[in-house]
Amino acid sequence: RSTSSNTATKPRTMRTALLIAGLLGLVALTHAQVAARLDSQEVRLNRMTARLDGLLGNLESASGGAKGSENSIAGLNGKLNAKYGDDCPDGQFQCGGSDPQCIGNLLVCDGDNECRNGMDEQVCDNPMPKGSVWKGRMSWDKCTARKPDHMTLTVNTAFDDVRVDMEVSMAIEKDTEDVSASAFLLAPGYYDYAEKRLVVKPPETDNLGIVCKFNTGRSDKCTGYIVRITTLEKCARIDFVRQ
Repeated sequence: RSTSSNTATKPRTMRTALLIAGLLGLVALTHAQVAARLDSQEVRLNRMTARLDGLLGNLESASGGAKGSENSIAGLNGKLNAKYGDDCPDGQFQCGGSDPQCIGNLLVCDGDNECRNGMDEQVCDNPMPKGSVWKGRMSWDKCTARKPDHMTLTVNTAFDDVRVDMEVSMAIEKDTEDVSASAFLLAPGYYDYAEKRLVVKPPETDNLGIVCKFNTGRSDKCTGYIVRITTLEKCARIDFVRQ
């Protein structure tokens, strides 16, 4: 009876051993699969982290260049408005944004928000303060008697209101092979916030004044023309850069 019992126990023991071995193998396989899956997830996580770092870097670069982008956009808007208009009648200011609105130029920078988006009180920086000096080079000239090569504008006074009333001095220079000539003139003028332009009234009896627009997105340059002040007909081109 004892021998029979021992004989019956052996297969049972072997089955138990095989079962344990199978379980251990399954555990080892499962562990390997889990480890492989974790490794795969770690690789994916590393890739995602690298992509996130790249996106953050691009965002920082974009933020660093935001001012330049803003100037470029302002310059482009100026060119488009000059060519196609801004959908506002003459003498009116375009508030812009997603809800376009036109208001009178005299309402710009008066201390009250007439634009629904408040833009009329956000354009009130005067790029031509008292004491600023601007050097201009003549590109072409169909109307002046002196035919200058260069002109220097100096803002002598600037009184800020809904526009900036100024007194401007003009040093005009003409260089030839034989002689250099110059002239010095004084004239009243003003900077118009709504139009972003300087207007210099005629200093002499020839009815010629200057209109210079800040339409490039930069506050140190303006696109200037000598004009017949009664009709604003352009008859000479002179662009100014702040010194």
